[in-house]
Amino acid sequence: MLPDDVLLEMFNFYLGEDPGIDELEEWHILVHVCQKWRIVVFESPRRLNLQLHCGTRNPVRQMLGVWPVLPIVIWDWSPTRAVDNIIAALEHNDRVCQVLVWDISSSLLEESWH
Repeated sequence: MLPDDVLLEMFNFYLGEDPGIDELEEWHILVHVCQKWRIVVFESPRRLNLQLHCGTRNPVRQMLGVWPVLPIVIWDWSPTRAVDNIIAALEHNDRVCQVLVWDISSSLLEESWH
């Protein structure tokens, strides 16, 4: 069996330095392989830059109930869902590290800040 530091190096290489939108959830694959991998990944969230990427397919409230405490990133292109995600994320504002929303009206955006 490989030592944890070797696994961590492999995971770091696998996840890459600057993931695109298609690679945002690659760490999910690693934590589902086995208990050992899950432990190694979750013991190094900063090194592996683990984040909860929430959006149309993965609403914030759903993600919060499944994964450990990790930084929250919202990338959304559904105006109605974006407001729900922003409101849910702001309930954990100390964890929000990025909000990127497309095609949202200023009135809908303003609604999420009240």
